Amino acid sequence: MSPMYSVETVVLVLAILYTGACNSLPSDLSISFALVGLYEEIFTKLDLASHPVRDTSASIQLLQGYIIMNTFRASQLSPFCAYGFLPQAIRFAQSLRLHIDLKNGGSIDQEIRRSIWWHLVFLDIESTIANGLPPIIHRGGFTTQLPSLLHDRVNSSIGTSPPSSPGPYNLSVMSIVVHGHYQLASRMQAWLGSLPTQDEVLQFKILVENLVDLVPRDLTAEHSWARTYLKMQIHRAYCMLGLRFWQLEQYKQTGCQSEVVKTARSFLNAYLALSTLPSSPQFSWLIPGLIQPLQALIILLLHISTCHNIIEEEVLSRSLIDKIIRLRVNRILGRILVPDKFRIGVNYHRQRSNPRYLILVELRRRVWEKVGWENDGKGIDPWGGWIMDGEVVVGGTGEDEEMKVDVRKNGGLNERPTDLAIINGWSNEWVIDRSTGSEALDSILAGDPMDLFQWNEWESLASEFFPI
Repeated sequence: MSPMYSVETVVLVLAILYTGACNSLPSDLSISFALVGLYEEIFTKLDLASHPVRDTSASIQLLQGYIIMNTFRASQLSPFCAYGFLPQAIRFAQSLRLHIDLKNGGSIDQEIRRSIWWHLVFLDIESTIANGLPPIIHRGGFTTQLPSLLHDRVNSSIGTSPPSSPGPYNLSVMSIVVHGHYQLASRMQAWLGSLPTQDEVLQFKILVENLVDLVPRDLTAEHSWARTYLKMQIHRAYCMLGLRFWQLEQYKQTGCQSEVVKTARSFLNAYLALSTLPSSPQFSWLIPGLIQPLQALIILLLHISTCHNIIEEEVLSRSLIDKIIRLRVNRILGRILVPDKFRIGVNYHRQRSNPRYLILVELRRRVWEKVGWENDGKGIDPWGGWIMDGEVVVGGTGEDEEMKVDVRKNGGLNERPTDLAIINGWSNEWVIDRSTGSEALDSILAGDPMDLFQWNEWESLASEFFPI
């Protein structure tokens, strides 16, 4: 690359090349290893917190490279340690005034600024869902409008090649998908504070259905993925809101075919299908990468614990929940696409594991025990046979100095988990003296498993531990 290019441009190009190589065939991955090494070498000399903003355009390129690389990293890491980069990225974006909508300037620059900001809003919402922490970006704290799909259509015609898999309006499928999750992020920013009206929910549903209509109706894997993903945004919003409805006891002892239960089940079926559907690698950034199925799982577990027609529910939900939890646990255990030594930030830091996922597995076990599904041999072990024995000691070079692992073969997968700092100390059973950080929850989990299923305890669990 010519010396005339700024270091910010080099960072952006390296981020694009690296993530592009990782999304290519395995034979091309060797290229990405050199790219990530060069990226780290350059970026360690740059600090967003103290980077001088002399050239706004160059600084935006630096931020773009940082976000692209770390979004890819977040899609590969366990969800509760994937978003540590966000506070710094958001602050840097604010220093560039990306949270203020421009009233002048070229339309392309304006849309680039909007796209960057709304990608950060989207990641902030996903971080809130994954961790249960309050959002960093608040609805009243910015004026930046949503990016325009018209802008994507106009700019897709600039250049020598058409967009990949264009829709009827010459839009790339990925731009339609991205616009869909920006729309959900926009709604959830408001709906986290107060429940929407029926008209607001209906308007969101119609908007998403209009986006679905922009995706070609052929049966290619990419288009099928995009259409299903967009429809999922409706179900996902309803599940997040529905969990709050349950806290208001509006759905106490709801039937197996009630709207909220059917929606949760539909969301999880689509989530499972998209997680296994052959499609373009970039889609795996979203599912099973960034998108979490927590609310739908809690709704079904809550429902099953009070269900009067458990035979019907066994057919409808049992295997589905087992598969989803196993899918998520597999990801938390570190079965990722990129080898450890080539991931960004090769030095390990011991992570404070978020207990929400550990609790989710424990809740499933207790519900199964209550309804008699635990010991008949039909259930799927969500831990896939992994047993951790011994302590993980992580050195400064990122190499594990001591680790004892007893691995049972699981469908031919018997490789060692990679995310060692995260899975350290995890086991099949809840250890009573292990603190979740919530005294109320510790009290519930330390007691008799059968005492959990009082409605007020479910309500407390949902409101305190799964607030979104």
